[in-house]
Amino acid sequence: MASGSRPEGPSSLESWARVEALTEAPDLGPYHLEPSLWQRDVLGVPSTSRSTWSVLTDIIGCDKDRFDDACYQVERSVVVARTRDKGAVPVAAREEFLIALVTAMRHTATVLLLHGEPRWDPLPPADDDTWAMVNWRLTTAFLGADIAGEIISIGKQRVRVFRTPTHLVLWMWAPGARLTGGYVEKLSDLVAATPATSD
Repeated sequence: MASGSRPEGPSSLESWARVEALTEAPDLGPYHLEPSLWQRDVLGVPSTSRSTWSVLTDIIGCDKDRFDDACYQVERSVVVARTRDKGAVPVAAREEFLIALVTAMRHTATVLLLHGEPRWDPLPPADDDTWAMVNWRLTTAFLGADIAGEIISIGKQRVRVFRTPTHLVLWMWAPGARLTGGYVEKLSDLVAATPATSD
């Protein structure tokens, strides 16, 4: 789940109009099922090694062109912006929806990545740390348990890890935040060690 990231898709109304004019492109499938392929082949959005998608596919261990088949990516704050939104937290109705969503998804998904706005203070968080409180509520809903987790240092970077026998939650830096190879590799190892299904 992102916290207000920079969109890598259409950059203008004209670009979106090109997408909306087509319901399906040859060999790509519907846009809502294959957005990464449409962005690359229809919209001509370049793929860079520092993109959110490249880093996340390395972490979850899938081919980038099949990223949308391997996971769900849900925006937490839903703030429309061409650049990072300075940490606007989701409104109460959005948070309620997200909690219901991750509670339902825990039956088919076993890993939740919360990237952007990580917190390192003791948990449970203070009431006035709104981002940490949102992350904490989503974490406990997904895990089905109240777990303090642990902070792992990887070079100069850190990740907060919450684990049960069947589920994993990672509070990590935003994928575009100059993550080191060792950091991405460690997160990939944690994901790979988690069961593929919770049933």
